[in-house]
Amino acid sequence: MRGFSDRVLLAWLLLTGTMTLLFSFWVPDNLMWASVTVAVPRWTLLCWVPLLATKGWPVVLGLVGLLGIGVPDLRGPTVPHLQSVRAVAANLQAYADPSGALDAMLTDTRADVLITIEEREGGVSGMVEAARWNDRPKASYGMGVWCRGACEAKILGPFGGGDRGMPLATVYLENVCVLGVHVPPPFPGPVDAAISPRESQQAYLEAMLAPLGTQGTLEQEFGACPAGADVLWIGDFNTSPGTEFYVMAGASGLTDLWAWPRTHAGTWPNGGGFPNIPVLRLDHAFASPALNARAELRRVPGSDHRAVVVDWMR
Repeated sequence: MRGFSDRVLLAWLLLTGTMTLLFSFWVPDNLMWASVTVAVPRWTLLCWVPLLATKGWPVVLGLVGLLGIGVPDLRGPTVPHLQSVRAVAANLQAYADPSGALDAMLTDTRADVLITIEEREGGVSGMVEAARWNDRPKASYGMGVWCRGACEAKILGPFGGGDRGMPLATVYLENVCVLGVHVPPPFPGPVDAAISPRESQQAYLEAMLAPLGTQGTLEQEFGACPAGADVLWIGDFNTSPGTEFYVMAGASGLTDLWAWPRTHAGTWPNGGGFPNIPVLRLDHAFASPALNARAELRRVPGSDHRAVVVDWMR
């Protein structure tokens, strides 16, 4: 391998990168092995191994470096256990064309609670609408809550200040408070210029943290949820791991359900007019340690975000 020239290695890097980019556009929206495709862009990092060997660096350090960015979750979509509860948060991308594939995907998740972000008109097969956010300046600010059985739901807000304020869903089910999250985006837009994107995000996140104690439970009643309930945060946080918010969430006793897969749990961009190379994790799942919850990702037809799916035992 020491005979490899720098030009050959550069050509190898360009080839693997180009193949990944082309593959990302080819992957259909209804692909079932979602967890595999999440990891595809990271596998191209293996092309650095010949470079390390050629330059005389220990290959083992390169492999350790690959593990440092996380371990892919290759289990793929699962069927919920009979004794488990499933919550799903899906950003539907309000401006995407509706299709029967979307309803099929949402039904296939077999969710007990479904929180639709950037919610659009229409129902969900087998589920009953529990709450809907209608006070929205534009379609991308919408939110809906759907339940398969009896549940208590209330959508609060808007939080974030000015025209940037976004809704926050609260659902109480099986002694757990599920918070459906849609943090305001981090970029300027046709909204209130009196508050910056960062200030808007901070205000939203502080509203989420306000009712929490230090053990990952509610210290006070919040929306549809009573004090003392365990907590599950799921949805579009519009923030990446390592931000100030992560420190704040950890101080409240909540667990990042994708702490081990790390960067392999990418959720954006995921198609929907963008390449299918989810290099950023903008959608998250945080839970009270007592829940012993498990999270996975699902593709959403027509959307640029992956859906967050979380199971916990009753």
